[in-house]
Amino acid sequence: LSPLKRVPLSPFAERLIALREAKGWTAYRLAQESGVSKQTLHRLEKLNVVPSWPTVCQLADAMGVATDSFRLQEPDQEPDGADSSRR
Repeated sequence: LSPLKRVPLSPFAERLIALREAKGWTAYRLAQESGVSKQTLHRLEKLNVVPSWPTVCQLADAMGVATDSFRLQEPDQEPDGADSSRR
């Protein structure tokens, strides 16, 4: 038997964890505040499950952040979303 390999986190999972930890919340607290089940949060954070749009909205509302907070900026983009290579 081979040892279990860790799957790299998806960009969404990385942002979700970072936003949750920035609030000082556990996954359990986020589940309570958002109404998203603990099982769903586990899937989003650990199993790279893609969330539905309503779930993204619930999580953002609970943490008091915009849904755009879950997007990662592309390396060649500036914060306003303008492509710096086109200037």
